[in-house]
Amino acid sequence: MKCKKGKLFRESINSDFLCDLRIADSVTSRARGLLFSTPLKKSEGMLIKPCNSVHTMGMSYKLDIVFMDKGGYVVKVVKNLSPIRMAMKYKADCTLELIANESTRLNIEVGQRLVWEYM
Repeated sequence: MKCKKGKLFRESINSDFLCDLRIADSVTSRARGLLFSTPLKKSEGMLIKPCNSVHTMGMSYKLDIVFMDKGGYVVKVVKNLSPIRMAMKYKADCTLELIANESTRLNIEVGQRLVWEYM
């Protein structure tokens, strides 16, 4: 199943636009994730919901992983996760995958609130 499209913002939909999104919120799109799809670009991310752990098996590039709670608050940021690795945050509700160093460029930090809208 193809991922839905969306946009990610800091704090509210009327504030800072951060990036375009691929949204994986169905069983099949969540299971597939980024496998067998075109690599993420700068200013693009994949939001997986619900999700509190990810793996990079089959990936050929590093990722930044942003874990958020049900309110959209960032609870953990994992930078430069190499292929064949895992990351998790027990209390996370959803996960944002970005290319390596993109969370730094976008200034995403623990405690910030991120929101998204479907296109």
